[in-house]
Amino acid sequence: MAGTYQWVNWALQRPCLFKTGPQWFSPKNTASQLLDLKLINSGESEGKLFDGIYVLCFKRKVDANGVEFEIPELGHRVSASLIKDGLWRQAQHVCGQCEANVAKQEMDEIAGCHGTLQIYPEWKELEDVLQRTIKEKGLESRIRATLLETTPQWYGLWASSPLSKSQCEIIHLLLTEIRDLDDSVENGILDFLSALRVAIAEDIALHVSLAPPGHDDLGMRTTFPHCPRCKAGAIRDSRQDISIYDPLPCSVCGFVYVPSEQMSSEQSWFSYETLDLEYKLGRENYLKFVRGYLKHVGFTAEKVDELIPQE
Repeated sequence: MAGTYQWVNWALQRPCLFKTGPQWFSPKNTASQLLDLKLINSGESEGKLFDGIYVLCFKRKVDANGVEFEIPELGHRVSASLIKDGLWRQAQHVCGQCEANVAKQEMDEIAGCHGTLQIYPEWKELEDVLQRTIKEKGLESRIRATLLETTPQWYGLWASSPLSKSQCEIIHLLLTEIRDLDDSVENGILDFLSALRVAIAEDIALHVSLAPPGHDDLGMRTTFPHCPRCKAGAIRDSRQDISIYDPLPCSVCGFVYVPSEQMSSEQSWFSYETLDLEYKLGRENYLKFVRGYLKHVGFTAEKVDELIPQE
């Protein structure tokens, strides 16, 4: 069982031929529609793309001489049309010219019009920096006028979407102060700071979404009871004694809601069960794929026969 991180997902509302359908501009739909493009791009450069499958995870094996080697374990089959019809190459050109592709500023990246802020909302050091910055820069009145006031304040930054120009400006000020707080979140912040600047300068809508609390288990994603306005969990302290069936004022933003109405369970595509290659391909085809992959990354046919004998 794995906890669902309460990360912030964002997307710049820039139309292109790779985004279609209702609500194509939402962070969730943008990420879903552009996933294969990003995997193909990184897979080609990293050597992880083979036979239409992007290898996500490997497992270690040991040969007869005690030497370790790796074989694919988890993988995602990308859209064949993106490769066959040359759409991936077309995306490289389109994204290279797109002002919303903020990732291209630091690397040869495509589909960089969306991303994730991997920051824990309840992080005490984060709240300390936010409150200090608000006080030192005299932002109290602007926060009250443009953002939802919450404790911790992080929740209130993402309570409305898309962000207005004023909200983008304030959030840019706040995030600039926390970018050096932890190296592990630096890249996520840098891309989002770029997205904020593009949204302000180019008048492009910037959509944001804070994930609710939950967990993934056995291919299912369960969402825990949470406030529908700020996404804070209904139970933030194990010592709390509440009824999820009665109206409850949110301890973060004050909004009154019924926790049991804000919980759900749905199938998750990103789980071990759905990505396990042997399970997905079947034993025979999996071994065939592994043998082909090892040759793809440089093993000789003789060595492959030694490592993965044909059954």
